[in-house]
Amino acid sequence: MMFPRLAKSWGAKRNVDENAGIISPVELGDVLLSVSKLSPVLFVGRIPPKVLFSSLKAPAEKIKPLWLTTVETQSPHAVNPRHLYKIVAIIEREVATNKSWVIVDGIEYLIIENGLEPTLKFLGQVRDVTALHGSSLYVVASDALSGKEMALIRRVLGLP
Repeated sequence: MMFPRLAKSWGAKRNVDENAGIISPVELGDVLLSVSKLSPVLFVGRIPPKVLFSSLKAPAEKIKPLWLTTVETQSPHAVNPRHLYKIVAIIEREVATNKSWVIVDGIEYLIIENGLEPTLKFLGQVRDVTALHGSSLYVVASDALSGKEMALIRRVLGLP
């Protein structure tokens, strides 16, 4: 339910949005492996693809990495974190085509590169895209974020 209070007043049993969630960095490996067994996954984060596949022993055919980096590289998986519009377009194409679940790691990095407000707008767009296509979104958030930032992220994602 996107609007927890309304959902509760309408008699919904759960007030947690089924299409979005926040996980800790400690949970990332387990969630990535579990989700990849159910559906294709688009992983957006700071972990280079080679490291992602070797350290998590993740199935390469089920996980598509999108590496956030400002370093010029020939990797087809690399994208500049300042190009949020490109990231949203890639996510939308992947979700529409493959019904992939989306895991966004490196929120702190996106905030550093773009600022809080643009990053929140980005998360809102990604949340809408995944909801529109019947997909799910997980955001990895560490304790580096302040309470206020976490509250805003939860609000944008429609979480209590």
